[in-house]
Amino acid sequence: MKINKTVKKVMIWRILSFTICAILAYPFFDSFAQSFWVALYLNVVMTIVHYFFERFWHRNEDFM
Repeated sequence: MKINKTVKKVMIWRILSFTICAILAYPFFDSFAQSFWVALYLNVVMTIVHYFFERFWHRNEDFM
């Protein structure tokens, strides 16, 4: 199965985003486990928000 270039880009960005978030969260929590869960939570939320933002943007392209 061939993966679309856009899907690859999104997957790589999510991995990079998750890693950066976990690294930045570590000093606040002093725990890799807590940093992992915070990064996971934030990335899930931001993925959902991005999805709805894209839908809104494409629906209102003519006005922007």
